[in-house]
Amino acid sequence: MGKVLAGFSTPLGICSITRAELWGVLKGLRLAFSLSPPAISVEMDSKTAFDLITVRCPRGHPCSDLVKDIQYLASQRWAVTFHFIYREGNRCADHLARLGHNSVEEDFNFTNIPRSLFPFIRDDVIGVSFPRFIL
Repeated sequence: MGKVLAGFSTPLGICSITRAELWGVLKGLRLAFSLSPPAISVEMDSKTAFDLITVRCPRGHPCSDLVKDIQYLASQRWAVTFHFIYREGNRCADHLARLGHNSVEEDFNFTNIPRSLFPFIRDDVIGVSFPRFIL
């Protein structure tokens, strides 16, 4: 079976960057779970959120509720792998995060892809890469 790509964007209101990333992972897992794939790969550009899920989330951490929900869903009837990537590695996700941040609408799923996402999808398909500058 080929890859099935899905995405979404949603306004979260005021919250920390880590909580927003974790909400995105949880909502993405819920969306993917409804499609019943045998396996899923989750790419995250927040090292903090990635470590909370894959390494350790201290008891009493402000995001421990989300991490527990993510870990529970990931342990269900499918294979879920988490990968840390730099933001430059997934410009589509970065653009969707900006759309959600600036949106006042409800959730939307991609049966109709926003036109503003087309250039990012095109770049991803043809393999355009962007260097990461580290000082």
